[in-house]
Amino acid sequence: MPRTRPASLLAVLASLLVGLLVAGCSTVVTGQASPAAGAVAESVPDDASGSGPGVLSAPEAATPSPAGIAWADQVCGAFLDANVTLTDQPLPDAANPAGTVAGYSQYFDRTVPALDAALGRLQGVGPGPLDGGGTMIANMTTLITLMRDGHVAAKAAVDAIDPASPTALTQELPAALALTDVQDQAPPIDVGATAELNAAAEAAPMCRAYAEGG
Repeated sequence: MPRTRPASLLAVLASLLVGLLVAGCSTVVTGQASPAAGAVAESVPDDASGSGPGVLSAPEAATPSPAGIAWADQVCGAFLDANVTLTDQPLPDAANPAGTVAGYSQYFDRTVPALDAALGRLQGVGPGPLDGGGTMIANMTTLITLMRDGHVAAKAAVDAIDPASPTALTQELPAALALTDVQDQAPPIDVGATAELNAAAEAAPMCRAYAEGG
């Protein structure tokens, strides 16, 4: 559902990061994949008073600079492709353990490069011209690295599963997918550190598109 006003950088990035974290964690045996990041994003209120990595109260508005807007646009854009890839999960099929295991193996073949690409884009963006940007980018880099490493470990564990095992989908696969859950390890991401950060995101096309459901 489109938002009625631009979200702050806090809300946009909290939505993106919470979506990425939840998308990276799958549940088997229910026959359903994890919630899409868009659904998760809707749970983050416009004032960013909900919960998630680095969720803080949004500061007062400020006038963004062109350089700050361009930087925020790149920050938001760095995650979008990975977000799409992470949410495109296989649907577990209890009647086809071999197909389910193979589907998750192929899924991780896609997610690991997608997370690597997001890391590369973040590194290319750099700390930017806004106060607080350097710390935010450093913590985002740590978070995405944790996610990437979790997906690498999960891929190895999935590939080691014997689909003929009677507990392949009820024990081995859930244990493998649990390796992608890095929420407890995620560093604090203060995306509401300054008014400049929020104002820049409100004017950045990539951030606005995501906030509006794009």
